[in-house]
Amino acid sequence: MVLGGELVLGPDGWAAAVRAGRQIPESAMGRRALARLGPAPALGGALVPLAVCVWLAASSGANAPPLGASLRVVYTTDTQGRLDVCGCSAGQHGGLPRRATLLRHLRSEAQAVIVIDGGSTVTHASHVDPFARAYRSMAYDLVLHAATALEGAFVEALTREGVGTLPRPLEPDGVAYQALEADEGLELLVLVTPEPAGADADALAQSLRRAIRAATADRDPTARRPIVAITGESPEGNARLAERVGDEVDLFLGASSPVLTPDYREPIAPGPVAPAVAGGRALTVIDIGFPADGGRPEVAARYEPVAPDLLPDLEVGAIIEDYYASQRLSAGPEGDAPEEYALDYAMRGWADAMACAECHLEEYDLWRGTAHAHAIDTLAGRDRLVDECLTCHSEGFRRSGSFNPEVIVPGDGVTCATCHGDGVVHSMTGRVDAIERHVSADLCIGCHDEERQPLGFDFEASWRLISHGSDDAPTEGGE
Repeated sequence: MVLGGELVLGPDGWAAAVRAGRQIPESAMGRRALARLGPAPALGGALVPLAVCVWLAASSGANAPPLGASLRVVYTTDTQGRLDVCGCSAGQHGGLPRRATLLRHLRSEAQAVIVIDGGSTVTHASHVDPFARAYRSMAYDLVLHAATALEGAFVEALTREGVGTLPRPLEPDGVAYQALEADEGLELLVLVTPEPAGADADALAQSLRRAIRAATADRDPTARRPIVAITGESPEGNARLAERVGDEVDLFLGASSPVLTPDYREPIAPGPVAPAVAGGRALTVIDIGFPADGGRPEVAARYEPVAPDLLPDLEVGAIIEDYYASQRLSAGPEGDAPEEYALDYAMRGWADAMACAECHLEEYDLWRGTAHAHAIDTLAGRDRLVDECLTCHSEGFRRSGSFNPEVIVPGDGVTCATCHGDGVVHSMTGRVDAIERHVSADLCIGCHDEERQPLGFDFEASWRLISHGSDDAPTEGGE
């Protein structure tokens, strides 16, 4: 896709970048792209033809920008450690490399742009550096943070990278504020409440009014200064705030929807409340216009999906690849574990597939032929032996919270215990009632969810791929 004369979409992002003559950084991702392409074709100075699609505002439910719009605010929050899509299936939204490309386009079509992150960004200490480097590359103007050790480390990294930060207040009715200069004579006043807010709507509204008075006391009253409140509230909570203090606050941003992925294909309702999407799957874009008569700023909000066909940004993509390479484990999943470790499942708390094979050899052999049995090999082959992927790919990691390739349980992966329970009592006593014999779709969608399989999960078809001769039929629900 071509947006505003800029190539941002393609069937194979990295390969398309190479064909277009863009520089590929010295990274694993770049090397693989070059290897796939082979010798460069003679293009005669022309781009390889790509399908050019029309970027329809209606596809994301976009509201039309207000007349005379001169400031754009882009808001993200609750990224929750998702550096990139996992790649388990087609159609996945999100990932920082794609986000960077979308931000570049959003900046190109607006007079002034301010980019803000509402926090809940990192979930692991190893994420601190790559997120900070990526946010510097994406030119974030402000990142909010809570008073936790992990967030403190993230702030230190952001500061080293030159990215502005603002702590959330600790008091239930506290409000912090900061003015962000967008353009000459134009600034955005950001008010921040605790997360979660903890105060009732009336008390919080009073606190917001006091903060506005303090923040504007020595400011030019004629300046164009939209006021945005970033709260710990849900969209419903922000709507209640808007009823109380909407005469002074132009825009309310907050926590993401309790649902991981709200339907961001639907339009954002007109008004001062702009909901957010968790997981980095879509950006909230707000265009602010200033009427010629000097009246209140007008706002129009929409979602911009971080779509799967966005061409990944090369610089941010290299940062993420460097992170995955740094997390590469020293030994592969075929490393040998001490024999006593593999057998001592009673001490470990769950029976691996090798233990089950002692009595269920036929079922074991069938399991070995499924993708479940090779779930760890899949990650090792893509340099993805990291927490966010091991959560679904390793039963051992799911139960212990750690993964050591030097003591890998031979029967680990998506294994017998994943579907049938720990199996310890069953293995020791033979009691059939000590295992879960019925597998439900509810169990499967813990990993095969909308985020990882956005095109849909067919339980019946998937069951046929893993069925291993049990007379017990699977169930659609949790009965």
